[in-house]
Amino acid sequence: MARMGVARPQLGRRVAQTARSCTVVWAIAACAAVLPGAPDQTPALGSDRALTVAGRHSPSCALKADLLAYVEYGVAADGTLTQNLYLMSLDGRTTERLSTTSMVWDPCVSPDGRNVVCSAVRTVDGEQRAGLWVINIQSRAPTLLLPATLKSAPFAPCYSPNGELVAYVRSEDDRATRAGLWVMTVLRKQTQLFALHETLSLSTSSGLMWMPDNVTLRFVASASGGTQEITSLWELNTRTGKMKHVLTFPLDERISDAACSPDGTRVAYIRTRGDKRELVVRDPQTPEGRVVAQPVAPPVLIPRPFESDLSFTGDSGAIVYVSGTELRMVDVVEGGHLASPAYATECAENLTEILHALERYSRGHEGNVPAPGADATHPEPFFWVPLLRPLMDRPERLRCPSDAKGEGPTSYELAPGVAGRAWAELRAERQIVLRDREPFHGGKRMVIYSDGRTELVE
Repeated sequence: MARMGVARPQLGRRVAQTARSCTVVWAIAACAAVLPGAPDQTPALGSDRALTVAGRHSPSCALKADLLAYVEYGVAADGTLTQNLYLMSLDGRTTERLSTTSMVWDPCVSPDGRNVVCSAVRTVDGEQRAGLWVINIQSRAPTLLLPATLKSAPFAPCYSPNGELVAYVRSEDDRATRAGLWVMTVLRKQTQLFALHETLSLSTSSGLMWMPDNVTLRFVASASGGTQEITSLWELNTRTGKMKHVLTFPLDERISDAACSPDGTRVAYIRTRGDKRELVVRDPQTPEGRVVAQPVAPPVLIPRPFESDLSFTGDSGAIVYVSGTELRMVDVVEGGHLASPAYATECAENLTEILHALERYSRGHEGNVPAPGADATHPEPFFWVPLLRPLMDRPERLRCPSDAKGEGPTSYELAPGVAGRAWAELRAERQIVLRDREPFHGGKRMVIYSDGRTELVE
């Protein structure tokens, strides 16, 4: 979706020219929309066209929760446009509307999954109030984080991985023809403008991307190269203000909607060559990029500067993207979403803590681990859960991060033949003691042996 001390205004002497005028944004605020292919002349007799259009765009996945925020829009026959903020679970089973009196753009979920920051124009007591708004997911209470006028509205807000900073793009004058890259602390609300080189222009077809170090901010920019525009991925060190070139995109490709994986190993973007649109992922194994999907262009041409219709899931294992009016998900690692090494590491930590709790339990029960019947309120395979929960430092570790369904009080079970056994015997045999109840990790189960070793098994 960095640690910053006192703002350094000397870094903000120059700002980047945008690739094109941002004045189209204010047409959105006036609820204007364009239906694709709308002819200037009267349609031929017998032809049909959509009178109403509805769809979703701007997905943003939470870093540490299986949910995403997005904008749902609707366009009526008279051109009236609505854009509201929604939440969805990554399995698509639940959705929730968060905004009611707003025009919303560019949502970004906080790393802890508790808040959403977005660009919005809210109607409060009959008055339009523009700026960056933070909406608490549980209470739905909105807070104006950064007020602005319609002509200098901030766009593309992006939480740093630790949740302490928000980066955004903001026009600098009333003409809305210049834009600067800003970083702001969430609590103290200190803002800082970073200057780009005068030859660079921020791409209005992409948003901003934090790297895992909470310091480095990536963005797409174009530079004049003779008669051609050269589009590249750059990164900015928000502590020193120094910029670094990361990669250059081919001249024959129009690049948009760039996104970086939370683990910092992959870059995804949509490239357009002629009428062909492709979702491309570049990583250390495929530096030239590999096509993972062919998104359909949205049916409604909504002018959205600095948008991004791509978002990696928090585990970096999949990408949520927009195709037509739909949100779709595509895997980018083996096993896809919920099968990443990060989730496997956390699962191993869970099993380790449960194993330690088993050992503690045995010390007070004649050296034996729990047996069925010790607590009738939890039948097999969960009889041991209420007995070990008080002995765990973090009871939330009873849930595997890859357990999307979340059924029962825990994601784990005792291995066959373990219940009621003497702990000393289990340690001597070095056999499997605990395991996932289902193959949560890309078709594999995580198991832990009595000596503390963990392993993914078929």
